[in-house]
Amino acid sequence: MKACFTRSRVPRKIRLNPHLIDHRFFFTRADETGDYACGVVRKAVTDELFLCQQYFVDVDYLELIPKFIDHPTGIGFFMEYAVLFYLQLNGIPQHDYLGNKMLVINFNTDIPKIKTDIKDRPVIYHPTMFNFPTLDGIIVLIKSAETRKGKNDPQQKEQLLLFPYQVTLQRKGHKDSHELFFKEYDRWVEKLKEFDVKTEFIWFTGEPSSYTIHAHSEPQSGMTHRSGYVCNYPGRPEHTERVFGFGAVSRELGERYEEAKKAKENRATEEAQATIEAIVGHGRDCRGEGYHDTRSEAEASQE
Repeated sequence: MKACFTRSRVPRKIRLNPHLIDHRFFFTRADETGDYACGVVRKAVTDELFLCQQYFVDVDYLELIPKFIDHPTGIGFFMEYAVLFYLQLNGIPQHDYLGNKMLVINFNTDIPKIKTDIKDRPVIYHPTMFNFPTLDGIIVLIKSAETRKGKNDPQQKEQLLLFPYQVTLQRKGHKDSHELFFKEYDRWVEKLKEFDVKTEFIWFTGEPSSYTIHAHSEPQSGMTHRSGYVCNYPGRPEHTERVFGFGAVSRELGERYEEAKKAKENRATEEAQATIEAIVGHGRDCRGEGYHDTRSEAEASQE
């Protein structure tokens, strides 16, 4: 299974016993490397293996980053699960509330059912739906009343911290997950009225860390279509939008990604230079007998 996900060489024992593989979803190529049928299969099986601690369970998988760096969908998928692995392992060390290891709970609905009995421990709700339209996951931390100031106030609500997050190599060109989440914010907090809810949106990217504070906004009526439908803009609470580089969840993950990215850029530069030299060389070879160069000697000498 690992060989199929990493497109590595399939062990000889498996190749000699093909009945061990479900060939509807996985197969072996002519060069004896494994592969999978489609992204739906990749995600479904990866989620199950991750849950059973059989996939992305140690830092050895970081060795695969250079292998995937030239394939945008492959490296994007890889980094999504690498971030999930490190969140589960050690949280976000630089974060005030999320600096501890996290529990991972899968969900296959539009909105996860929050387990309100888990207090003072961050929980990742991870969607198993293929191409979940809004997020890569949402982290929930419920702070029990005993851990807050004014704990003797019987009217005080417990505080629930929401951290929806998206993993992407770079935000430019990616769907605006932050905007999509807050368009449906009322649905996410509909069943959390018993809590004092605070929200912070997180991006995990290959970019430097930064943050933006968004002010509270009231709902607004938008344009009315000819059909009579009114496009309303939902209100949103005051919140912070934060960007964490991959190194914020793991220094080693950030370093391996940057090394692979730099190597890719160097290869692209070398390939471009080789192409230019080949074109120039081909032009020179085409100047055979009978070719008349109409340029001046000065122009020709500059070549």
